[in-house]
Amino acid sequence: FPAGKIEPGEAPLQTIQRELEEETGYAADHWQPLTKMATAPGFCNEWIHVFYAHGLRQLAEAGGLEDEAIELIPMYPEAIQAAIVEGRLTDAKTICGFALVAGMQGAIV
Repeated sequence: FPAGKIEPGEAPLQTIQRELEEETGYAADHWQPLTKMATAPGFCNEWIHVFYAHGLRQLAEAGGLEDEAIELIPMYPEAIQAAIVEGRLTDAKTICGFALVAGMQGAIV
């Protein structure tokens, strides 16, 4: 699940479109906003915007920017769910995003 910082003057959708391409080499034809969530209310004012991208097409190789070490690992939903349950995938924003998308598609998480 790509993620990144919203740059000054940039809308959340523009950010995730840029991050998807930078980190994975893909672009999406359709974007659906799913939710906006606070990461640590009462501690900081950070918000995460979650989008569902579909109609993916590959534009370039994955890898991110020069200072990022990113490896693209395609996974089926069942493998993602297993990684969450087994404690191998622990990133909260990724787990939340997966749960939202799985719920949209009728999967039980």
